[in-house]
Amino acid sequence: MFLQLGDIVVHAAVEGPPGGARDRQPPLLMLHSIGTTMEVFAPQVAALARHRRVIRMDLRGHGYSGVTPGPCSMSRLAQDALALLDALGVAQAHVVGLSIGGRIALQMAAEAPARVASLCLIDTAAEFAPAEAWQQRIDTVLERGTAALVDAVMGRWVVDASLASSQGLRRMLLNRHWPRRCAT
Repeated sequence: MFLQLGDIVVHAAVEGPPGGARDRQPPLLMLHSIGTTMEVFAPQVAALARHRRVIRMDLRGHGYSGVTPGPCSMSRLAQDALALLDALGVAQAHVVGLSIGGRIALQMAAEAPARVASLCLIDTAAEFAPAEAWQQRIDTVLERGTAALVDAVMGRWVVDASLASSQGLRRMLLNRHWPRRCAT
Protein backbone atom coordinates (compact mmCIF):
# COMPACT_ATOMS: atom_id res chain seq x y z
CA MET A 1 0.00 0.00 0.00
CA PHE A 2 1.03 3.62 -0.46
CA LEU A 3 0.20 6.30 2.09
CA GLN A 4 0.76 10.06 2.01
CA LEU A 5 2.57 10.87 5.27
CA GLY A 6 3.37 14.55 5.50
CA ASP A 7 5.84 15.44 2.78
CA ILE A 8 6.33 11.94 1.31
CA VAL A 9 4.47 8.92 0.01
CA VAL A 10 5.44 5.82 1.99
CA HIS A 11 5.29 2.26 0.74
CA ALA A 12 4.12 -0.05 3.53
CA ALA A 13 2.70 -3.51 4.16
CA VAL A 14 0.41 -4.75 6.91
CA GLU A 15 0.09 -8.50 7.36
CA GLY A 16 -1.34 -10.90 9.88
CA PRO A 17 -4.46 -10.93 12.00
CA PRO A 18 -5.84 -7.56 13.05
CA GLY A 19 -6.15 -8.72 16.66
CA GLY A 20 -9.29 -8.58 18.70
CA ALA A 21 -10.63 -8.97 22.20
CA ARG A 22 -8.58 -12.10 22.81
CA ASP A 23 -5.31 -10.70 21.49
CA ARG A 24 -4.74 -7.11 22.58
CA GLN A 25 -1.00 -7.22 21.93
CA PRO A 26 0.41 -4.30 19.96
CA PRO A 27 1.55 -5.10 16.41
CA LEU A 28 5.18 -5.37 15.35
CA LEU A 29 6.71 -2.52 13.36
CA MET A 30 9.79 -3.65 11.43
CA LEU A 31 12.37 -1.07 10.23
CA HIS A 32 15.01 -2.21 7.73
CA SER A 33 18.70 -1.40 7.22
CA ILE A 34 20.13 1.21 4.89
CA GLY A 35 20.27 0.15 1.26
CA THR A 36 17.59 -2.53 1.66
CA THR A 37 13.82 -2.48 1.71
CA MET A 38 11.09 -3.87 3.91
CA GLU A 39 11.57 -7.12 1.97
CA VAL A 40 14.67 -7.87 4.04
CA PHE A 41 12.21 -9.10 6.70
CA ALA A 42 10.10 -11.27 4.34
CA PRO A 43 11.27 -14.63 5.81
CA GLN A 44 10.45 -13.52 9.35
CA VAL A 45 7.10 -12.00 8.40
CA ALA A 46 5.91 -15.31 7.01
CA ALA A 47 6.22 -16.84 10.48
CA LEU A 48 5.35 -13.81 12.63
CA ALA A 49 2.19 -12.84 10.76
CA ARG A 50 0.56 -16.16 11.60
CA HIS A 51 0.02 -14.92 15.16
CA ARG A 52 0.67 -11.19 15.16
CA ARG A 53 -0.06 -8.10 13.09
CA VAL A 54 3.17 -7.07 11.31
CA ILE A 55 3.76 -3.62 9.83
CA ARG A 56 6.67 -2.86 7.51
CA MET A 57 7.64 0.21 5.54
CA ASP A 58 10.25 1.25 3.02
CA LEU A 59 12.16 4.01 4.78
CA ARG A 60 12.30 7.48 3.26
CA GLY A 61 14.47 7.33 0.15
CA HIS A 62 14.39 3.51 -0.03
CA GLY A 63 12.41 1.06 -2.12
CA TYR A 64 9.16 2.59 -3.31
CA SER A 65 8.91 5.29 -0.63
CA GLY A 66 9.43 8.91 -1.55
CA VAL A 67 12.27 11.18 -0.66
CA THR A 68 12.66 14.92 -0.23
CA PRO A 69 15.66 17.00 -1.21
CA GLY A 70 18.29 17.84 1.37
CA PRO A 71 19.35 16.20 4.57
CA CYS A 72 17.10 14.40 6.99
CA SER A 73 17.72 13.38 10.57
CA MET A 74 17.07 10.33 12.72
CA SER A 75 14.25 12.38 14.22
CA ARG A 76 12.69 12.87 10.76
CA LEU A 77 12.93 9.12 10.06
CA ALA A 78 11.39 8.33 13.47
CA GLN A 79 8.58 10.79 12.74
CA ASP A 80 7.92 8.98 9.45
CA ALA A 81 7.48 5.69 11.35
CA LEU A 82 5.23 7.33 13.93
CA ALA A 83 3.17 8.93 11.14
CA LEU A 84 2.71 5.48 9.61
CA LEU A 85 1.41 4.15 12.93
CA ASP A 86 -0.93 7.15 13.14
CA ALA A 87 -2.25 6.55 9.63
CA LEU A 88 -2.96 2.92 10.52
CA GLY A 89 -4.65 3.83 13.81
CA VAL A 90 -1.95 2.11 15.89
CA ALA A 91 -1.38 3.67 19.31
CA GLN A 92 1.57 1.48 20.30
CA ALA A 93 3.85 -1.09 18.63
CA HIS A 94 6.69 -3.43 19.41
CA VAL A 95 9.50 -2.05 17.22
CA VAL A 96 12.08 -4.24 15.50
CA GLY A 97 14.98 -2.35 13.94
CA LEU A 98 17.88 -3.64 11.86
CA SER A 99 21.00 -1.46 11.67
CA ILE A 100 19.82 2.08 10.87
CA GLY A 101 16.30 0.79 11.52
CA GLY A 102 17.43 0.04 15.07
CA ARG A 103 18.76 3.57 15.46
CA ILE A 104 15.41 4.89 14.21
CA ALA A 105 13.64 2.64 16.74
CA LEU A 106 15.78 4.14 19.52
CA GLN A 107 14.82 7.61 18.33
CA MET A 108 11.15 6.66 18.37
CA ALA A 109 11.50 5.41 21.96
CA ALA A 110 13.26 8.64 22.98
CA GLU A 111 10.74 10.96 21.31
CA ALA A 112 7.51 9.02 21.91
CA PRO A 113 8.11 6.43 24.65
CA ALA A 114 4.42 5.68 25.13
CA ARG A 115 4.20 4.59 21.47
CA VAL A 116 6.92 1.92 21.82
CA ALA A 117 5.85 -1.23 23.70
CA SER A 118 9.30 -2.82 23.36
CA LEU A 119 12.44 -2.71 21.25
CA CYS A 120 14.20 -5.51 19.40
CA LEU A 121 17.46 -3.98 18.15
CA ILE A 122 19.52 -5.94 15.62
CA ASP A 123 23.08 -5.01 14.63
CA THR A 124 22.70 -1.34 15.47
CA ALA A 125 24.32 1.38 17.55
CA ALA A 126 23.32 4.46 19.50
CA GLU A 127 25.54 6.50 17.19
CA PHE A 128 26.94 5.83 13.73
CA ALA A 129 29.96 7.08 11.82
CA PRO A 130 30.36 10.85 11.45
CA ALA A 131 28.23 12.63 8.84
CA GLU A 132 31.25 12.99 6.54
CA ALA A 133 31.53 9.21 6.18
CA TRP A 134 27.86 8.93 5.24
CA GLN A 135 28.10 11.84 2.85
CA GLN A 136 31.04 10.16 1.13
CA ARG A 137 28.94 7.01 0.61
CA ILE A 138 25.97 9.03 -0.63
CA ASP A 139 28.17 10.94 -3.07
CA THR A 140 29.66 7.68 -4.35
CA VAL A 141 26.21 6.19 -4.99
CA LEU A 142 24.98 9.37 -6.69
CA GLU A 143 28.07 9.50 -8.93
CA ARG A 144 28.68 5.81 -9.69
CA GLY A 145 25.56 3.95 -8.61
CA THR A 146 24.96 1.39 -5.91
CA ALA A 147 27.26 -1.18 -7.49
CA ALA A 148 30.22 0.90 -6.29
CA LEU A 149 29.45 0.01 -2.64
CA VAL A 150 27.90 -3.44 -2.85
CA ASP A 151 31.12 -5.44 -2.42
CA ALA A 152 32.12 -3.43 0.65
CA VAL A 153 28.64 -3.80 2.15
CA MET A 154 28.49 -7.53 1.47
CA GLY A 155 31.90 -7.96 3.11
CA ARG A 156 30.59 -6.33 6.29
CA TRP A 157 27.14 -7.91 6.36
CA VAL A 158 27.49 -11.58 5.36
CA VAL A 159 29.70 -14.47 6.40
CA ASP A 160 29.01 -16.79 3.46
CA ALA A 161 28.37 -14.98 0.18
CA SER A 162 27.47 -18.27 -1.54
CA LEU A 163 24.21 -18.70 0.40
CA ALA A 164 20.94 -18.02 -1.42
CA SER A 165 20.00 -15.44 1.22
CA SER A 166 23.30 -13.63 0.64
CA GLN A 167 22.74 -13.61 -3.11
CA GLY A 168 19.23 -12.24 -2.55
CA LEU A 169 20.66 -9.46 -0.39
CA ARG A 170 23.21 -8.66 -3.10
CA ARG A 171 20.39 -8.35 -5.67
CA MET A 172 18.41 -6.12 -3.30
CA LEU A 173 21.42 -3.84 -2.87
CA LEU A 174 21.96 -3.66 -6.63
CA ASN A 175 18.32 -2.77 -7.34
CA ARG A 176 18.87 0.91 -6.55
CA HIS A 177 17.00 0.91 -3.24
CA TRP A 178 19.68 3.05 -1.60
CA PRO A 179 18.79 6.49 -0.30
CA ARG A 180 18.31 8.71 -3.30
CA ARG A 181 19.05 12.08 -1.72
CA CYS A 182 18.12 11.86 1.94
CA ALA A 183 21.36 12.20 3.90
CA THR A 184 21.26 11.18 7.54
